Amino acid sequence: MPALTKLDDASLLRIATHECGHALVAIASRFVEMVTVKLKDTIVEGSLRSAGSMTCDFTAHALPTEQLLRAKIRIALAGMAARDVVQQDRSVGGARILGSDLDEATRIATRMVVSFGMGDSPRFEVDYRRVNECYRPPVHLRSEVDRILREEWHRAKHDLNKHKDKLKELAARLVSERQLKMRN
Repeated sequence: MPALTKLDDASLLRIATHECGHALVAIASRFVEMVTVKLKDTIVEGSLRSAGSMTCDFTAHALPTEQLLRAKIRIALAGMAARDVVQQDRSVGGARILGSDLDEATRIATRMVVSFGMGDSPRFEVDYRRVNECYRPPVHLRSEVDRILREEWHRAKHDLNKHKDKLKELAARLVSERQLKMRN
């Protein structure tokens, strides 16, 4: 059995802030019906997995729109944004590995530009299924991907700054209760 590391209170609050940031932005998006955030006080030593998680139930959409895709990007970036808003200090949580929040946001933005015609020019470069860890958009399209990521980063921070007190309150509750459910 791998060793478990018990997290200190400051680490738990940072993780809770991150997860509650996702939750608040998800609820604000109006594309989500319910959000569940969870927090564990131990992690497997050396693991890159977080002690926190957020799951949300999106309303049904047969064909995702640009606004839905942007909301998904904003929600993915909101954990890192929450740490920036509350602690004025980002960490590697939410990034560093494939499947992370930052990876997810970047892939959605990339698909929008290179596959879905939602960039500055309505164009098709590559099948959306090929946008994976090996794919890099052409140089002339990277700035469009960056623009979408930057816009949704700023929107997430704006939303969280407006509700900073609520974010802090929810994070403290998550630390004490270890699980919260929120409805839109």
